[in-house]
Amino acid sequence: MPPPPVHLLAGRYEHVQTLGEGAYGVVDAAIDRERGDHVAVKRIRAVFDSYVMATRILREIKFNRLLRGHDNLVQLRNVLLPADVCTFHDTFLVFDRMPCDLARVIKSRKPIGSDSIEFLMFQLLRGLLYFHRAGVLHRDIKPSNLLVDGRSRLKICDLGFARGAFSKGNEDDVYFWTSYVQTQAYRAPELLLSYTRNTKYTAAVDIWSAGCVFAELFLRKPLFPSQRTAGPPPSDDGPAGTPPRGVGQTRELLEERARRQRENAHHMNVAQVCQIMKVTGKPAPIVVERLNNRTLTTLATEMRPPPPMNWAGCFPRATAQELELLQGMLEFDPRKRLTAAQALRHPYFAKWRAQLGDGRAPPELTRDDFAFEDCVPPVMPARMDALRAEMVAEITLFHPHARDAALAKVTRGGGGGGPRGAWKAAPTGPNQGQRRACHTAPLPPSGRDAARQVAAQRAVAGSTWPNGATDPRRL
Repeated sequence: MPPPPVHLLAGRYEHVQTLGEGAYGVVDAAIDRERGDHVAVKRIRAVFDSYVMATRILREIKFNRLLRGHDNLVQLRNVLLPADVCTFHDTFLVFDRMPCDLARVIKSRKPIGSDSIEFLMFQLLRGLLYFHRAGVLHRDIKPSNLLVDGRSRLKICDLGFARGAFSKGNEDDVYFWTSYVQTQAYRAPELLLSYTRNTKYTAAVDIWSAGCVFAELFLRKPLFPSQRTAGPPPSDDGPAGTPPRGVGQTRELLEERARRQRENAHHMNVAQVCQIMKVTGKPAPIVVERLNNRTLTTLATEMRPPPPMNWAGCFPRATAQELELLQGMLEFDPRKRLTAAQALRHPYFAKWRAQLGDGRAPPELTRDDFAFEDCVPPVMPARMDALRAEMVAEITLFHPHARDAALAKVTRGGGGGGPRGAWKAAPTGPNQGQRRACHTAPLPPSGRDAARQVAAQRAVAGSTWPNGATDPRRL
């Protein structure tokens, strides 16, 4: 019997197995035939079906490229060049492969020793120090975004929600990540409240998330479980996050759908903040006033003071130093919350700090690298085409031999001058052409069912696969 055929991606990456699948794509283990080592290939489906998804993926690629080189950040090796830069729908990101994520370790029965917890938290905070010194907020720290190996080495991944301090504001995709239930357990209170667009947040949101991970390493479960059932029940016009059923969807219908989901997210976030205050206590009046949030003001006024938290009783395995660090990272007031630098200088990490130090200095990021975030209104097809040109420009940095031809093709008819020419050629007033309803639609929920739904709706012909690269039925 002949051996089964070997499926190669881009003539280079040999598929080994599927590592995981979500609503927006799949991650496969592969072997890099050129280098002879193992990699992880992340396929992201339907990138240009929504403005939020397109900007998120472009942001992830840019941040990974600009920040790569740190020990505690997973390295982006390659972004595969699309077969047709003008029509591709999917992108393929090639990363260094790590055996598993921290969420799987926490859910397993394998004991996590005190030394391992100390080393894992040192690396997490060391990685966050690198981000924050570069002026970058990760905004989605959680166990499933922390990759680990058998020697307890840790690398941060998934920079799709990261934002630079040079960005104009925090309201770019507030609805998307405030309604994302799977990460709710790790969000700082000021982040949960930021859907009002009045409550601003800083790098302290990442420290809160790291504190939640720290607590979970002891408890083996979230300290603040997500409030999945709070708020009104979802409507019956389709899975949460999808456009309403029916032909001829209008922008008004899509916006109404998004409005109802924001209301549901509001109810869940309020319940989550109440749960947090039962642990941290009610914030002082000066903190409530400074955060300038109407919902928090109401909660602080109406909620009875909870009994003091018995930290030692809740974490019987933790030492006095660990409890002190944990409370400093889970301070309700973001101004009093420890910074990454302060946490790393805690005596708890003295051994590892002496051996490994703070790590390399970050590069200097500029607003120009992320100018696309200020240029793209989500309902204008011509500007979505310009966003595609920006994506191609980023991808071809990994393929300099094909850069000029790819940019010339994708910006043809767009005024020339590369992606910037495409921006200039795109209209700036009300869209006079046919609106793409999918650009304003909320994204589908995570989960295997949603993944199958998305996969079924996409044609493989428009993907990033090079011709004849692999079996399309698997992905």
